[in-house]
Amino acid sequence: MTSTPFYLPLVEAARDPALTDDERQSAFNALVDAFSDQAARWAAARIGRYVDAATARDAADDVAQDALIAAYEHLDQLRDAAAFPAWLRQVVTSQAYRWLREKYFTRRAPLHDDLPAHEDDHGGDPAGTVEQIELAAEVRRALTHLTEGERAVTELYYLRGYSTQEIAERLALPLTTVKKRLQYGRDHLRERLKHTRIVNMTSLFARAA
Repeated sequence: MTSTPFYLPLVEAARDPALTDDERQSAFNALVDAFSDQAARWAAARIGRYVDAATARDAADDVAQDALIAAYEHLDQLRDAAAFPAWLRQVVTSQAYRWLREKYFTRRAPLHDDLPAHEDDHGGDPAGTVEQIELAAEVRRALTHLTEGERAVTELYYLRGYSTQEIAERLALPLTTVKKRLQYGRDHLRERLKHTRIVNMTSLFARAA
């Protein structure tokens, strides 16, 4: 005989309209106690695919907390209470990609400002956001194959929004050298990315030197 998962009555109680708000909150608090550590591990693992381990660990608790709050607010969308762990993991995944977009890629890589503003842009499925962030990661990996001079100029121009004149002043280089390195970097990056899923190279290199 299959035993009932310990969390099943808690999930059912947390969304039972016949119970008081305090009773529902108490049931969900028990779920938080049971799943908060696991949620943080899920968050750290997901974020850690794109940032260093220390950053992922630092962000994991906040992401997990946000995910648990979101789960409570949208618990009525869970069709099968028995599927709560898998559903919660999906919520954590969505929150992790939200954190990556808002705290990492948007801040540090304006090149990828076309990331969706909300998970709802993909019908509640973070797949579209996942793809965009993974494409951003491919661009960053490709940058590591440029020469040091090309990479410095290309990152400052495309990822941080510096003008060629500002780059020349920042790196103490002639403007012509900056433009030449930028052109070489762009050509090499385009060659490196042509076999990836990034097919719209025109939009990727929309800024003109």
